[in-house]
Amino acid sequence: MKALLQQNSSLVFSEDKTGGTALQYAALHNRKDAAELLLASKAKVDARDDFGVTPLYTAAAKDSVDVVRVLIAAKADVNAKDSHGSTPLAVAAYNGHTDVAQVLLDSGANVNATDSVGKTPLHWARKNEHEATEGLLRQRGGSELLLRRGNGRKPFILLLCFANRQDVSAGFRQRNWQLL
Repeated sequence: MKALLQQNSSLVFSEDKTGGTALQYAALHNRKDAAELLLASKAKVDARDDFGVTPLYTAAAKDSVDVVRVLIAAKADVNAKDSHGSTPLAVAAYNGHTDVAQVLLDSGANVNATDSVGKTPLHWARKNEHEATEGLLRQRGGSELLLRRGNGRKPFILLLCFANRQDVSAGFRQRNWQLL
């Protein structure tokens, strides 16, 4: 790969038909060496494909912890959102990639970032029953922002309908919910 880039340095900036870059493919295949080489060759660390996905998002989705570290060291935006408002931390939580979530949180990822439908990383970890990731997110101040499994009713509405103000406050504290 190094020899190929030396022959044609513009390959660093080539894209597939959906705007995916070589750096995204390095992340997709957990190729730390390739990611380092591409970044040294001036690849754009936060390049986005047609879906707004960055290499860091791809690495988080694929549990590529080493590539996540390389990208963060190259100043990747840990809070970059894709076209659905999802962050690298949210996709790590969705997939139960606790080690990746830890690295992202240690690097400043917003534990309570919401996607386009108002769901947080904690919601996704809980929904998909990733207990270790859920525990980490709760420990770091994660909130579900009122979204729960069950009959589809939002608990805030139920609390308002069936409880007094003190019960509502206690319920929010107990469940680590918050109003935005």
